[in-house]
Amino acid sequence: MKRTFNEFKLTGSFSVSEIHSWVGICLPEVPERISSEEVSFTFRSSFVGTLLLCNYKKGEAVFQSDSIATLSTLKDVITKEATSRKAKFNVSLNIEDDTIYSVLDLLHPKLEHQFNLATKAKLIEAIREVKLHEQNGIDFLAKDYKDILEDSENITQEADKQPKVMEYLFGVIVDLYAAKHKFKGKKVVGKEAELKRQL
Repeated sequence: MKRTFNEFKLTGSFSVSEIHSWVGICLPEVPERISSEEVSFTFRSSFVGTLLLCNYKKGEAVFQSDSIATLSTLKDVITKEATSRKAKFNVSLNIEDDTIYSVLDLLHPKLEHQFNLATKAKLIEAIREVKLHEQNGIDFLAKDYKDILEDSENITQEADKQPKVMEYLFGVIVDLYAAKHKFKGKKVVGKEAELKRQL
């Protein structure tokens, strides 16, 4: 499946080392020093799977991502740095609404896994109770229930981490919502908290 990307382009009176230092504020993984007049990096979110492509040289920087939230953060930080250094610059944006659905598609299996995990974690005690009271064993139980009992330690450990994982996943969704409306010039103050409650 071919990915669609949003694009943030910055042109103006900045050197390659200046734009590189601004990128380094957002992306601490970039090397401190560069030895080229043109720089390219590709980043992949290890959790969500979104991509960020960075290409820049003296006077021009192009950032592409399938996550509108990633570009929003990058744009905010880089334009703030350029403004504070009194660099003259122009910004152009190309936002593809379809990318929001692509990111939600990437999140869907992760959310589904977390909901299934919660269901399994709730069943563990009930299955243990059945096992405790059945003198003839639990052969009559469906394989899914036997698997839950067998894997109960791993399920419990993963379920203990679930609040943080769910908070992160919901945060990604809220950031997408906020970035989409921000790029369209709409204010979402207060609406983000309501969206989080709805999730």
